[in-house]
Amino acid sequence: MDDSHYKTIVEVKFCDEANVAECFESAIKAWRIYQPNIIRGDNLNLTDDHVERLCHFLSGKEMITHLNLRRNMISNAGAKCLGNFISNLDETLTVLDVSRNRIG
Repeated sequence: MDDSHYKTIVEVKFCDEANVAECFESAIKAWRIYQPNIIRGDNLNLTDDHVERLCHFLSGKEMITHLNLRRNMISNAGAKCLGNFISNLDETLTVLDVSRNRIG
């Protein structure tokens, strides 16, 4: 059987005890190494600054299909950054969850 049309799913999820907000550059390094297509960044106290750095990292990589940023501290500024990323810099993202943030 030819498996060349199947894509391997790689998901990166940090444990609840990880302080990803304080060590965000380490999280980006993990994403750079593992090249996930799913990033679960839910409930990590991420801010607009984190979103901006994440979008910068992801620009041009075409690797993420699912991005979960639910239950963080993202405001309108972070939402605008995500909107710009999606509309101008990405063609692979199909699922985005930013519910329960400070957007609106």
